[in-house]
Amino acid sequence: MIFAIPFTILLNVTIAIYRGFDLTNVNMYFYNIIRPVSFLGFASAAVFFNVPLKGIVFADLLSMVFTFGIMSVYFIIRPPFKTEWKLKFSEPTRKLIRYSFPLLITATLLNLMTWTDTIMLGYFKSPEVVGVYNAVYPLVGFLTIIINSMGFVYVPVASKLWGENRNESISSLYQIMTKWCFMLTFPVFVLMFVYPEFLLTKLYGAEYSGGAPVLRILALGFIANSYFGFNYHTIMASGNSDFLMKCSVASAGINVILNFMLIPEYSMAGAAVASSISYTAIEVLMTLRTWKKENMHPFTSMYRKLTFICAFIVASMLATREAIPLSGEAWEYAAFVLVYFFVIQYANILDKSEVSMIGEIQKDIRYNLGVRIPNILKIRA
Repeated sequence: MIFAIPFTILLNVTIAIYRGFDLTNVNMYFYNIIRPVSFLGFASAAVFFNVPLKGIVFADLLSMVFTFGIMSVYFIIRPPFKTEWKLKFSEPTRKLIRYSFPLLITATLLNLMTWTDTIMLGYFKSPEVVGVYNAVYPLVGFLTIIINSMGFVYVPVASKLWGENRNESISSLYQIMTKWCFMLTFPVFVLMFVYPEFLLTKLYGAEYSGGAPVLRILALGFIANSYFGFNYHTIMASGNSDFLMKCSVASAGINVILNFMLIPEYSMAGAAVASSISYTAIEVLMTLRTWKKENMHPFTSMYRKLTFICAFIVASMLATREAIPLSGEAWEYAAFVLVYFFVIQYANILDKSEVSMIGEIQKDIRYNLGVRIPNILKIRA
């Protein structure tokens, strides 16, 4: 798999270039469609011909090379800018390097933080504890899917608005997208925080149900990413990458110190508390920065109302499960989702423009289901 590293890096850099020119659909074409579809095709061929495990690994490498090859052709045919093959180390280039280097350190430290818990758990505890923690930890990554997807579009838009000195538009964008991000992520958080035993048992088996407290603690820490919203992306768009680097250094330091203090006594729960505190701390720091430096924050009256509603729902569900033990977790969760979106619709959390947007989306869905899809099926038939 080491041979896939250069292709992965070049593919990421090329997609980032298109992203800088506000061409975010390129990421969807190559990373979300071509890459997984090609891997599925190569892996299926490997299984069909009964090749060993190395063949499956080789299929992953082939899919990356295949995707990079198509991306190279696409870049030559439809480059995002007029190409000049002269290397110029000009002042803009120096500024770009000066801006990018702290972001490189930030990304490296944030990636290392995901491994700190595992390494220190392996040092202090048994392999069985590490195995359960490594099974639980990836699940909280689902709490960051929406903010990462929306952030991919947010940064180029915010950067453009920043260049035009339209700070009020950035503030409005920051508030609206944060509200929607948390609103859509909250049902996933409830599944992990209220029903951790049910989720772990369904995914891994009853022997992993002991990791339920860990999942609950990690979910509480990782939801801060969606709750505080696009502070990281706003600071990045403003060009203040030095502060992001300082935040990541502080967060990584807090994580290591807390892991060293908590893991020997509290095992997996201690590692989860360390990660949750360190990630929440960096979110609070970045939010305070955007508030004091740029006078931007996501806590509008509607967002505060949404916060109160979500806190009340979680507290009510936990109290109900404690007082009246029930066994139909799947039905409970389905009922919660229906009630939650019903409350959102009628609690005046969305303004008129957002309600109108939802109406337009519903019309498009009905049109696609009632007209376009049947027509396509008739044509193919």
